[in-house]
Amino acid sequence: MVGVLSDLSDMADFEVYEVDLVDGLSESLAESLDRFQLWYNDLEQAGVDRLYVAESDDRVIGFMTVNADRQCVAIEVAGDWLGKDVGTALVEEAWVFEPERNECPGFWSKMAALREEVA
Repeated sequence: MVGVLSDLSDMADFEVYEVDLVDGLSESLAESLDRFQLWYNDLEQAGVDRLYVAESDDRVIGFMTVNADRQCVAIEVAGDWLGKDVGTALVEEAWVFEPERNECPGFWSKMAALREEVA
């Protein structure tokens, strides 16, 4: 889907993609995600239906998990990538603009505004 920020990942040096959860996570991806505070290994128990990952130079710099109701279960960006629109790119790729639990109202307010711009 093309949105307002569709060229964002081209300007920054990262890419965002959806991970196919049917075959499970590769060992290297699972190890990379383990270093994130919000990562939860049991995706089924967490109610996760989809996973999006942001990478730069083969390093995971962020992720977003989404439930079957199309709500964000968790989103996290590596500290050295904060403020570089990685979270926004994850949201846009997933096309999910609301959280399951809103623990970051400022961010989700910006995402709601983005959704309105694109709609």
